[in-house]
Amino acid sequence: MVDKDGKWTVFAAAEAFPIAPQFLNDLEADSQGNIYVSDSGDTKGKGGAVYRIDKNGKVALITNSEKDAQIQSPNGLLTDGKGSLLELDLVSGTLYRIEIKTGKLEKVAEGFGGGDGVVRGAKGVLYASDWKNGSVFSVSKKGEVKLLKNGFKSAADIGLSSDGKFILVPDMLAGELVWLPVN
Repeated sequence: MVDKDGKWTVFAAAEAFPIAPQFLNDLEADSQGNIYVSDSGDTKGKGGAVYRIDKNGKVALITNSEKDAQIQSPNGLLTDGKGSLLELDLVSGTLYRIEIKTGKLEKVAEGFGGGDGVVRGAKGVLYASDWKNGSVFSVSKKGEVKLLKNGFKSAADIGLSSDGKFILVPDMLAGELVWLPVN
């Protein structure tokens, strides 16, 4: 945490995690003050996990590759209602819905190569980036995947503009930020 004078303190140290983190990657917050964090493990499919950190800094495991082999290298996170979280996997390129209380996974969509970022646009449409293959996709409520744009060197974590008209795509290896129009 950073105070108004620029001094920072650690909110959740490595020792607070039930399993030593390997590659903490993405963050997402919910309306109750919880923070969700992905641990991409070794980024090859081993040791991945998703955690919840409450507003007091207490860390709890939601799921990991030992509880469910589908969890390989969690990356992009997005809250999905009060009881679930979307997770985009870096190794499998699969988008999952995770039930927060149980850690149960449901496949939403797949085909994202090196899945990185996920955001929600208008009318519930999801957008996902593929870091490895330099692409950005849309995902309909029915799970239909459509390529929006490819040709990036490395489409990393994405964001949505405040007016919802653009996906902000950091092309890491190109050193560029692209405003990709939607609709």
